[in-house]
Amino acid sequence: IWRMDIDASNQVLLTDVSGWAQSPRFAADGQTVVFDWMRERDRVLGRVSVSGGTVEEMAQSEQTPAYNALYWTMSPDGKHYAYTYTDQAEGRTKVAVKKVGSSQPTTVLNIWPSGIFKWMPEGDGIFYKERQGGYQPENEILKVDIATGKPQLLFSSLPEYISDMTYSRDGKKIGFVRGRNISNSILLTSALAK
Repeated sequence: IWRMDIDASNQVLLTDVSGWAQSPRFAADGQTVVFDWMRERDRVLGRVSVSGGTVEEMAQSEQTPAYNALYWTMSPDGKHYAYTYTDQAEGRTKVAVKKVGSSQPTTVLNIWPSGIFKWMPEGDGIFYKERQGGYQPENEILKVDIATGKPQLLFSSLPEYISDMTYSRDGKKIGFVRGRNISNSILLTSALAK
């Protein structure tokens, strides 16, 4: 992961680490970059100063296999982060919420996010798309209250699906990427060579 000025000057390598470093995002302080780090068989959230330096481990999700999608999000005040992990006993994904610098989750949420997983602007909840077996919620955005763990419908775009959603910085407006499948096509060709 690299950082550069807007004119492409001052390019700095931030993650000179083994494994894959991907999905970088700025933390709330604007001076720290948090990223998804795959080291051999470990899945880790790493952080590094925007000016470079030592990479630190924020959380290791030893219960999350490398092939499982790791979703994570930082709270608006930068004091907490949430990430997915696999509950081996139940055989499903859940979400752990931790205080930055803590080794133990403050809350475990019984949700299974897919595609969209972001903190609410007020810092009291997370909005996401739910993934459940046999259930295809492409057109629903849910919000889970972190204090109670109760999810509720935040927005539905029926009959369109939602690819992404985000709040404006002041929390007063919402932007969506949405659309619909008009048709599917299948091309049939002969299996016999002529």
